[in-house]
Amino acid sequence: MTLEGMFEAIGGDYKSTLHRFADNEGLLRKFVKKFTQDPTYQDLEQAIEAKDRERMFVAAHTLKGLTGNLGFDNLFLACELLVTVLRGNEQFETIMQRFEAVKTAYVSVIETIQKLDE
Repeated sequence: MTLEGMFEAIGGDYKSTLHRFADNEGLLRKFVKKFTQDPTYQDLEQAIEAKDRERMFVAAHTLKGLTGNLGFDNLFLACELLVTVLRGNEQFETIMQRFEAVKTAYVSVIETIQKLDE
């Protein structure tokens, strides 16, 4: 799978993201692949398990920023919704529903990144 194909598969905008990386596909590819090693999602999972809202917010907000910069639009939007419910001090059930959307989008992004250059 090409980098452009990866973005198409995850619902991202390849051209605008590439432009954000100075039109350097090698640089973009490097950071896309590094995303699979970033611990922020695992931090979010641990915060959810501990029901620690402050840690949830920090991790979700960080993940939102990372995914926004990398052009992972579907995952970014899921993170944005999670951040919104965490800001609103919603019930834990609502937080879990938003987290499940983040989890689904995250798994999709990771699996798609792993198919790069296959």
